[in-house]
Amino acid sequence: MRPEPDPNERTRGLPSTPRAARTPELHPIDAVDRVEASLADELAPCSYWLREGRTYGVRCEGATSLEVGADRLSPAWPGLFSWTVRGSVGRATVRGVFEDGQRSGPLDVELVARRFDGPRAQLRFVRAIVESIEREALADPFRDRHVEWRASVDYDSRKPPAPRALLDALSRDGLALAAALDAVFAQPARDARTVSARVRLATDAGDVELSELVSADGAWDQDARGVATSKLRGRAPREAWGSTLEWTADCAENRLLRQRLLAVLDASSSRSFDGALAESSAAVRASVRSTIDAVRRSLEHEPLANAHGAVLDGERARAACQRRDGYRAALRWIDDVYARSTLRWPTVQRAASLRDAATLYEVYCFFALARAIAAALGTSVRFNAAPSSSALARGATATFGDDRTLLYNSDVAAYSGSLRPDFALVRGGAVELVFDAKMRVRDGHERATDEAARVDLDKMHAYRDALGVRAAVCVFPGERSMLYRTDGTRSADVRLASLVRGKSEGIAALALCPERAL
Repeated sequence: MRPEPDPNERTRGLPSTPRAARTPELHPIDAVDRVEASLADELAPCSYWLREGRTYGVRCEGATSLEVGADRLSPAWPGLFSWTVRGSVGRATVRGVFEDGQRSGPLDVELVARRFDGPRAQLRFVRAIVESIEREALADPFRDRHVEWRASVDYDSRKPPAPRALLDALSRDGLALAAALDAVFAQPARDARTVSARVRLATDAGDVELSELVSADGAWDQDARGVATSKLRGRAPREAWGSTLEWTADCAENRLLRQRLLAVLDASSSRSFDGALAESSAAVRASVRSTIDAVRRSLEHEPLANAHGAVLDGERARAACQRRDGYRAALRWIDDVYARSTLRWPTVQRAASLRDAATLYEVYCFFALARAIAAALGTSVRFNAAPSSSALARGATATFGDDRTLLYNSDVAAYSGSLRPDFALVRGGAVELVFDAKMRVRDGHERATDEAARVDLDKMHAYRDALGVRAAVCVFPGERSMLYRTDGTRSADVRLASLVRGKSEGIAALALCPERAL
């Protein structure tokens, strides 16, 4: 009979996680790595990270199962679970599930792929992938099915907008922001507020002034025979407490605009922005820097310089800004940048929020392969949204000048049923090539530059056999490509152009990754 785990055993790793409704509590019992302080904000709410392929113990006393994303784990012992991290990377939420259906409080951890040294390297990869997808989103590839969009008023302006989106806006229409700021300075917003102060009284004050002073204070005794009247003997104090109006620029409109402009400056000082700006023409660089300087100067002078108060009611502040031309135009310009900073495709939005590197890489590969195929064929590419959608989703396509089409996550008929490769290149109704985007590396290899995993190459054999295609290609983020020809030879010189034009047959591992990702 197996012994019960010792309840007094010293646990290491994460502290206990608060439960939503009742004890017991959820916490790992194996040592784990803590997220370093410099990454805490970007990886929030995760405080710890776990390595893909490793097994961790999780204790949740009283729980009948453990919920890890969409998966359910059964206990190895009562309240004790064994969890091997596999299948996904990025943010994961773990909850204990009890017999009555209640769930424990969430435990959020960052799952790091085995190919990366740690969360910093994986985060750098995710950033590069997201930047590449943002460039595609800014170009609005599904413009024929475009749906009007605007940033909502509740976006988190404490975080800067995406550097690429900001650079695109500054390059296209930076002068509009500068003109809006000029209008703000021409007609600045100010609030009148009542302040208490000691007011000097002249002994020969007129009737109007004295009447206002008396009526403002109900404690005045108007009885001429009163004690105070007789003792003062006609004399008046030199000063008295009164109220006066004061005009201030520290108002809701200026606070809101200052907050937004500070976020713009924050984004413009990032390395991503500098790198993208360096790739622009000299004229664009000069124009962008001129607009950024105008933003910086506006924050150094009234009415924005001293608007340091908190924005307590964002909607009311925005409503006040809408009544002033300069403020309205400036906020509309910044709202547009934030809207373009938000990836418009729901699949990508969710993947980006969870730092799901695998899903983001798949989306990146769709656009990168489409661009590369168009270049190989010497033609243009047209992106088409999925049916009944205005976004990137299953069923989206990329069509080229001839009769070729690249399918995204579409079912392809096989002799035993149907399969769904990530991408399929179709010509005249027949599938010629299939592609699968994979994040794994070969067993025993730990660096991102290594070759594709053997299990993924085996899957390419299955695709090629079942679908009868000319070639099946595993696309992975690395450097060591390899083509395995049907005649038994192999070559490290894998060219997508030769695969597309029908000069190569077999299976292949194709390294594909944006710059600065690894």
